[in-house]
Amino acid sequence: MGNSPSVPEAKRPMNAGCLLTALAFLAVGLGFGSFFAMHAWRDARVFTVWKAATCTILAKNLGSTGGSGKSGPSYRPEISFRYEVGGKAFSCTGLDSWALSGAYGGGSEKFYERVLDRYEEGATYPCWYDPADPSNAVLVRRIRPLYVVAVMPLAFTVLGAVGLYATLARPRRRLGLAAEAEARERSKAGHASAAGGAVARRRLAVRLEPETRPGTQSCVALLVAVALLFVGFIAGYSAWNEWQDGNVAPIPLLFVVVFGGLGLVFLWIAAASGLAAKIPATIVEVERRSVAPGDSVDVVILQPGPLRLRSLRVRLVGREETPAKEGSPDVTTLSDEVVGEIGPTTIGRWAPLEHRFTLRIPADAKPSSGGPPTVSWRLEARGVPLVWPRFILAFPIMVETGRTGLGTKPADRGQAQG
Repeated sequence: MGNSPSVPEAKRPMNAGCLLTALAFLAVGLGFGSFFAMHAWRDARVFTVWKAATCTILAKNLGSTGGSGKSGPSYRPEISFRYEVGGKAFSCTGLDSWALSGAYGGGSEKFYERVLDRYEEGATYPCWYDPADPSNAVLVRRIRPLYVVAVMPLAFTVLGAVGLYATLARPRRRLGLAAEAEARERSKAGHASAAGGAVARRRLAVRLEPETRPGTQSCVALLVAVALLFVGFIAGYSAWNEWQDGNVAPIPLLFVVVFGGLGLVFLWIAAASGLAAKIPATIVEVERRSVAPGDSVDVVILQPGPLRLRSLRVRLVGREETPAKEGSPDVTTLSDEVVGEIGPTTIGRWAPLEHRFTLRIPADAKPSSGGPPTVSWRLEARGVPLVWPRFILAFPIMVETGRTGLGTKPADRGQAQG
C-alpha cells in the first residue's frame, strides 16, 4: 500500500519532579487546612446551633505558652464562668470557640489584656452553650482574624491539585452535543482517520519541533508563588499584631502589597502554565527546513482535539540579539506579522483541524546566524481556547542566503542552472 501505517502519538513523559512537588503541596495544604476546617466547623455551630444563656464571671487570667529562643509567646484569654441549663449548674473556661478548644495565637498580649478588662469578676454577661454538651460554652461568638492564615494551606491545596491535574490528567475538553456530532460526521466523511493516525501521517516533508512546550515553567512559577505569598503572609501577620497593639506599621503593609501581589501573579502563571500543558500540542509542518529571503513555502498547521478554539494565529517572528557589555543583551524585532489565522472552531477527538497556507519570507530578511549578533526566526502558534488558558508554541525555522527559492519549481531551477 502507498500509505505508511499509522504510528500512535508518543506519550509525553511524566515529570516526576512536578508530581512529587504537587503531592507535597497537597499533603501540606490538607494537613494544615484540616486544622482551620475543624475550627471553622465549630464556629459555624456556635452561630447556628448553640443556645443563649446568662453566665457569671468567676475568674480571669491571661494564659501563655512558648516564647523560647527568638519566637515570642502565644496567648489566650482564660475566663472562668458559671451558668445554668435546665436547672443544672455548669462551669467553663474560655472566651470563644478557639480558646475553649485550647488553641493559642491570633492576638498579642496587649490585645488580650484589653479583652480581659471588659469582664469583671462577679458580673453577669450573655453566653452560648452547646445543646449536645452543655459543659461547653463561650462568652463571645466571633470569626477570628486568624482565619486569614488559612489562605496559605488553601493556596498549597490548590497548587497541589492543579499540579496533579497538569501532571496526570488526560488532555480533554468538554464538547457540546452538536459539536461532538459535527466532529463525528467529519470523521465519517473521510476528512481524517482516527486522531492518532491522522496526526502521525505527515502532509509535508518536515515536521518542526517546538523550542519549548507549555507547562515547562509551571513548577518554578509555583515555587516562586509560594515563596512570595509566604513573605506576604509573614508581613501581614506582623502588621496585624502591630495594629492590635494600637500601632500602624507601613513597612509590613507595603510588603503585603508587593510580595502578596507578585505571589498572586506567579500563582496565576503557574496555574495557566500547568493547565496549558494539557492542551493537545499544535503541529507545524513545512516543505523544507530552510528558506531563502523573498521565498515562499507551503505550511500545514495541525491542531488535535478535543478543543474549542476562539482563534489560532500563526506569526512569523524574527529577532536579532546583540550582546551588551553590561546587563541583558539588546534585542531588535526584525519581523512580527500574522501569516496564518483560524477563527472560532470546535475540534473533535476524531478529526484534527488541518489548515494550509503559504508563508513568504520578507525579501530583506536577515539570514539566521549564531552571532554575534544572533538572528533567529520562528513560527509562533498562539491559541485562545474558549475556556482559559491560552497557549503559545514556538517553532524555529532557518532563513539562509545563497539558496534557490523554495517556491521555484525544480524544472525552473534546472533552466536557471543551464
